[in-house]
Amino acid sequence: MSDTLKFQLEVILKLIFAFAGISIIIGSMQLGVGSLKDPGPGLFPLICGSLIVLESLLLLGKRELQQTKKSKYNIKKMLFIITIFISWIVLMPLFGHIGITFLSTIFFSKAMGLEGWKKPLLLSFGISCFCYLLFDIYLYTDLPSGFLPLKWILSIWNI
Repeated sequence: MSDTLKFQLEVILKLIFAFAGISIIIGSMQLGVGSLKDPGPGLFPLICGSLIVLESLLLLGKRELQQTKKSKYNIKKMLFIITIFISWIVLMPLFGHIGITFLSTIFFSKAMGLEGWKKPLLLSFGISCFCYLLFDIYLYTDLPSGFLPLKWILSIWNI
């Protein structure tokens, strides 16, 4: 794809976002904004639409950082990340949400360029523990436990 075509498509996309933000603002005004003491149902969409318009106009104003940083758009890396996301969803019933989160985080961190194996493993362990605490302990969400449930492993060790 040529640089001029890419630039034109980016400008069109940013304009679409600006018009979407404007339509959100118009819709929120029809819902009724209210006041800060008594907010109406349209206050939050008004803020979100304003932020969308502001961001798209700011991005339209500058030519991106592509001139100063010629970053290579690596299509293989992007396809690998998309494959990890799809695998995460497809394999969750088999491995359970904790196990697949652990494995996916390792693959994500390696795809993003995290060096070595110690950092990705620690990151994966921390995120998996956080997900276990958040979804299983605090929110008591019924997520897939997989073929080797974590609760069964923890019950063996009396934890």
